[in-house]
Amino acid sequence: MDYSHPLLQYPRYLARKSGLLGLLERTSKKAFSDGYEERFAQIMFDHIRPGDVVWDVGANHGYYASRFADAVGKSGHVVAFEPHKAIFESLTNVIGVRTNVQLENSALGNSDGTAELYVSAAQGCDFDILQLAVVKDNPQVKSVSQVRVMKGDTYRHARPGLAPNRIKIDVEGFEYEVLLGLSETLKSSQLLSVFMEVHFTFFRERGVPDTPAKIVALLKAHKFQTKWAGPCHLVASR
Repeated sequence: MDYSHPLLQYPRYLARKSGLLGLLERTSKKAFSDGYEERFAQIMFDHIRPGDVVWDVGANHGYYASRFADAVGKSGHVVAFEPHKAIFESLTNVIGVRTNVQLENSALGNSDGTAELYVSAAQGCDFDILQLAVVKDNPQVKSVSQVRVMKGDTYRHARPGLAPNRIKIDVEGFEYEVLLGLSETLKSSQLLSVFMEVHFTFFRERGVPDTPAKIVALLKAHKFQTKWAGPCHLVASR
């Protein structure tokens, strides 16, 4: 099923708002031995090869970054991007002495500079990035901080030895901006896979509910084949 199809967006929004979508997702996880997240992870690791360079965009506390480091081995490399200062410190501790991981206290986006990072009081984690009006007035926002943001293309040009073969993106509703900042990288035949969690709710709250369809179209325009590994997980490969 193409979860990005515009005709599915409003019913999906209503289902999530009513709590029905969450119930269905929880029921699905109980009904199958693997949940969406576990199946998505398995697909990622089926793609990754020893010697690959993997970018973990939105690395959080490093759960995947550390596993990526094991998967690529000593001949490969992982670049973990995490803008939240406190979480970045935790990420640093999780990665420890691994020599095949490059840590970057930065967000990726469609411009180079700084951005406002909103932290959710409810979750204690990244709420969103890049000055969302809908977030500014949200009572769950605990704090706002300025963070560094850059285009992925900028980083790739500065560190050509770390040009990615695989990219995992989990950035709380700014997936499209990250892709726009990777316009040159997406053209490279060296990039073979993009794994992404797509945050439909954030897009609708931002007033851009058609963004998932734009994401799929952009990836297809760069000759990627796309497949949904669940209602929120997109895999693009070539």
